[in-house]
Amino acid sequence: MKLTRFDPFSDLVAWRSAFDRFHGDRVWPDQNGYSSARTLPVDVCDAPDELIVRADVPGVSPDDVEITVERGRLTIKASRAGSTEEAEGTRWFRHELWAGDYSRVITLPKTVQEHKASASYEHGVLTLSIPKTEAAKPRQIKVEAVRK
Repeated sequence: MKLTRFDPFSDLVAWRSAFDRFHGDRVWPDQNGYSSARTLPVDVCDAPDELIVRADVPGVSPDDVEITVERGRLTIKASRAGSTEEAEGTRWFRHELWAGDYSRVITLPKTVQEHKASASYEHGVLTLSIPKTEAAKPRQIKVEAVRK
């Protein structure tokens, strides 16, 4: 007999995800306490010398991306124009590509140098590099042998 851990919230999470897909927007705040129609998916990586944040922004021009850092909070906002290629008498068979405003707020650790952040954009992926302070970087301590 195999024992598995019971998670009483797993069904609730699946239900919320299905509800959000059905309604096309978020009704409840996300894990950061913010509610928005479209939340940017991000990866946050803690590298030895820097914090790396990647956001998927396909179809968004770099000119339509706004990045701000204020009081330890990184805000990424993007805007994507919708399709206006509708001829008279046509109707949508399927309309799944999102258009409009997207945003994400990430609380930054105090160990980064916000003022030295840099951003690049390639193939629909926005990458931010935020260097760490010297005190936060890992350092190696040399072990010396004691001779008697």
